[in-house]
Amino acid sequence: MGGSDVAGIRNATSGSITDKLTREHRMTLDEAHLILNTKKEEPLESILQHYEHLFKANSPPVAEPAAAAPKAKGGKQPPPPAHSHYVQSKVVRARERIEAELQGGVEPEPPSSTTSAPPPSQNSPPPPPPPSS
Repeated sequence: MGGSDVAGIRNATSGSITDKLTREHRMTLDEAHLILNTKKEEPLESILQHYEHLFKANSPPVAEPAAAAPKAKGGKQPPPPAHSHYVQSKVVRARERIEAELQGGVEPEPPSSTTSAPPPSQNSPPPPPPPSS
């Protein structure tokens, strides 16, 4: 098994919240800050501004009508701006990782199933058919 150590996940083996978040998001907090070009001490508002800029910069271009598109010299169209779905997805995951760390890794627990009826046993008889009208 010669896989690479993705985002230091193999080192995230303690029971700490940070290591749990690293395993869940498959990204360390340091990597998330590197992707968004932010520092750990920056406020969330600044981090979100970096996120929005990078997300838009890597979005596919919006199609413009042919008449409104700028023409380059010689009548040729300029190449469309480059975009990257991969980089855009890394930007989103980096934001999610930083937000999860700021929230303390506390995620809402799924609702308890104690109020619903238990599933029918496989050995119990089938329910009676509904009365016909």
